[in-house]
Amino acid sequence: MAEREGMSALALARALQQAGRRSEARALLDTTLAQPALAAPITVELAADVAWLHVERGGMALDRGELEAADADASRALTLFTQAQHRPGAGFAALLAGDVAAAAGGMPAAHRWWQSALALADAGGHGPLAARALCSMLTTGAAEAADLPRDAIAEAARRRLEAPLPDALSPDDPGRHDADAQRRAGEATLALCACYDAIGRGELKEARLLLPEAHAAAQALAEPGLQVEVLRLDASLARRAGDPRAAAASLARAAATCRTAGLLRLGAAVRAERILALCDDGRDAEAYELAASGPQPGEVGADAAGLPATHAAGLEAFCVLSLRAGNLAAARRAIDEALTTRAALGDVAALARCKALALEVTQAEGDLERVVVLGDALAADAFAPADARLAGALAADRARVDRGAADAAPSVARAALEQVAAVVGHAPLPSQLAWWLRRARAHAAAGEQEAAADALGHAERIAARAPLLRSRARVAAAGLAIDVALGEAKAALQRAPAALELARQASDALALTDATLATAEALAAEGRLDEAAIAYGHALGAGAAGQVGSRPARALLGQAAALARGGRSREAAACYERAADAALRSGATALRARALRGLATVAPRQAGAALQAAAAAGGVEGALARLDLLRAAGPGTAGVAAIDAVVADGPAHAAVTVEAALLRATWRLQALVADAPRDEAAIAACATTLAAVEAEARHIGGRLLGAYALLLGQAMVLGGDGARGGELLGEAMVLAAREGGQAAATARAVAERLLGAATPASRPPDR
Repeated sequence: MAEREGMSALALARALQQAGRRSEARALLDTTLAQPALAAPITVELAADVAWLHVERGGMALDRGELEAADADASRALTLFTQAQHRPGAGFAALLAGDVAAAAGGMPAAHRWWQSALALADAGGHGPLAARALCSMLTTGAAEAADLPRDAIAEAARRRLEAPLPDALSPDDPGRHDADAQRRAGEATLALCACYDAIGRGELKEARLLLPEAHAAAQALAEPGLQVEVLRLDASLARRAGDPRAAAASLARAAATCRTAGLLRLGAAVRAERILALCDDGRDAEAYELAASGPQPGEVGADAAGLPATHAAGLEAFCVLSLRAGNLAAARRAIDEALTTRAALGDVAALARCKALALEVTQAEGDLERVVVLGDALAADAFAPADARLAGALAADRARVDRGAADAAPSVARAALEQVAAVVGHAPLPSQLAWWLRRARAHAAAGEQEAAADALGHAERIAARAPLLRSRARVAAAGLAIDVALGEAKAALQRAPAALELARQASDALALTDATLATAEALAAEGRLDEAAIAYGHALGAGAAGQVGSRPARALLGQAAALARGGRSREAAACYERAADAALRSGATALRARALRGLATVAPRQAGAALQAAAAAGGVEGALARLDLLRAAGPGTAGVAAIDAVVADGPAHAAVTVEAALLRATWRLQALVADAPRDEAAIAACATTLAAVEAEARHIGGRLLGAYALLLGQAMVLGGDGARGGELLGEAMVLAAREGGQAAATARAVAERLLGAATPASRPPDR
């Protein structure tokens, strides 16, 4: 081999790579290194030249994801540099070995290699190389794993970037020629790290300001890999700002750069991120098409063999696509493998985000009890990133609501949601928005009007900063639901047209479903039952993307109740059965019990079995079903002790307290009215006892308040307080008229009988 022929081949290979002719560069290196004279170099200088060729070829193999070949080249280069006593060169080989180990998921080994590269670079006086080793620790999380302060590492890297190269390094040594490239690469990497650190602190504006510096450094270096990393960072910022459309555009440019430069390893990671961005943007068809252009579902790791982090990212993207397609079995297989892979890698943040995605799969499977356990654990994980902790808290909260646990133990539910309050500001805008909306709904459900308005105001301000219309559409839809929960149905109906139009303009099925559901609930609350039934039907057809979680069950349950109140019992029964089935599929045990209780009211032949099944659900709805069974059995069979047992066993909830009080009072009044002569003092005492739960009844409102006013009104009239009794009976008639059906007829008949007679009749009280 001619003197320094290897260096000529190295220079030509680099020129070919810069021209985009990577396959020719690889062939040149293979041909050069295949020469027999290079197998065992006879001089120190030749050994170093051959080592540089191995470093170059190893770097190209790493870009393609060929880790075994890259590792072999790094090992051979390190051996040759050691023989040549070329410390900076050995540092470059160690740096490559660390990069290969990191790509293979071996972070402890990678950290050891980078420490070795740092020591060799410092010993050889090669500051830029030492800075690159430090930057590798920063960008891969090795610093945190080794409990090293990031600020100190970044400052040490900056100092080394400014250090001059040693005079001992010959002018034609590749290590000197690479110094400028390493220096620029270090500057670009430090700029990237500063951006990511700002993101970690929740300072998106600062990160956005730092991004041009990273972009300029990557462009000046003309290094495709760094340019791709800058575009990935830009996409990350866009997604955190709630702009998946911009994220998808940045990732499309990154994918094009990967294709042009032959960066197969980075390209696989970019494709997974791009699929997620497209799904976030509601462009499922494009996401499926992109997924089909890469490895197929059965070959998810085909281009990621030996690249566990890339493989896990591909599995997560495939999981999301499977969820969108309703293929829960495929989603479960993918997420389980992804969790195993992430756990082995030791990347805490990536594992936490994978767990958040696993929660979505578990929720779709209907195992809400497990969602609560896993969601609470993720929310409490102080080492998890803010977005994952919020995802855990929100998933657990939704599961509690659907299972009825939020009603049964509201203080526990509130504490679980509030435990992540301190990190909300560090989460992406979509996560912040979801948390504040859920908080507003929780306050509204508790009747806390000012707190609900304050939380909704926070959500509105976040939505105003978000670039996509759908954020404002979701806030508007939540505002309707909050109005209804606070008893402001008229206000909700006034705002409903604007909220529905906003959801349509945003093309957001989730916002459209929620706005339509809230509109239907408002119509039902105002007694416009036919319109409500139609609106609930529209909510079911608002789009597949909106039919997630318990929404179908809620829509069917509301439609069934509207039909029942309108006297359409047969249609209502069929709708209640569909609601119970939908709730069972989603794991919403509370909604299923509520549907079965509704079925019992419109289908007497099915009442016994339906109430027994509802009672078995436990929680608030289960306790109410047990009271329904006692009511059907009558006092002769059950007795007041049975009512007390339900209250003692069940959750401390206002609905259970009021229903139990109504049933006790009904049976007591029936006994007192049957006595002759009637004991008006005892009847008045019964009314006083019943009045003790008036605050709870008024907070609940609706049908239960109507039944309460009707019974207390009867007790007041029978006990001799005709004026107060008349007021209550009048209120009962108004409330019953809104409910429609048999309730209206019963309230009117009772009022006419009691208020129209000079002497109250001895007929037992109606409920």
